[in-house]
Amino acid sequence: MKKLLISVVVSAACLSFNANAALEGSSKFKFVGDTAFASLCKAVVTDNVNLFKLSVAKQSTWLNASKSKALDILLDANNVQCAGKGLVEFSQARNAQNVLTYIQGEQTAQAASKTTPKVKFVGDTHYASFCKAVVTNDLDMFKRAVASRVGDLGNSKQQVLDVVLDKNNVSCAGQGLVEFSQTRQAQDIVSFLSANKA
Repeated sequence: MKKLLISVVVSAACLSFNANAALEGSSKFKFVGDTAFASLCKAVVTDNVNLFKLSVAKQSTWLNASKSKALDILLDANNVQCAGKGLVEFSQARNAQNVLTYIQGEQTAQAASKTTPKVKFVGDTHYASFCKAVVTNDLDMFKRAVASRVGDLGNSKQQVLDVVLDKNNVSCAGQGLVEFSQTRQAQDIVSFLSANKA
């Protein structure tokens, strides 16, 4: 019921933007109708990603939703419009490449998080960062996990790597790191491990 209410409130607050004012330049805007979302339109017209992010953050607070959920709501053309167009279409029409790149990046990140299955670490989670890096195929995280163990498991990154690659020392879902990386198809980490195996 709360989601429906939020959607109805946002739908009822659609923004109408004076297209003629937009054509006159970014300093002479005239927002008509409900101006609750005017900053989003202004961010697009000026191709200002920082203003766009701030506007999304402000709306997420007002909607009592996460930033990603608020962005989903705001990008729905039935909820927010600038000059009769949804935010994505308006950004394309205004050739706001910086805002478009930001929107596309956020949508890609959301899609990736939805396709990555939830992982729960059980047992000894002391080395969970290694497993998490494999699950997300995040090579930088894996390298940070190795570096964080220098002095603890070995005197160099290579020594740490040798220790954690032993299945008896670190395992994820009952598999050693190499096997687990292959099972999860974490190609970046598989390549790194192959290149650095002693």
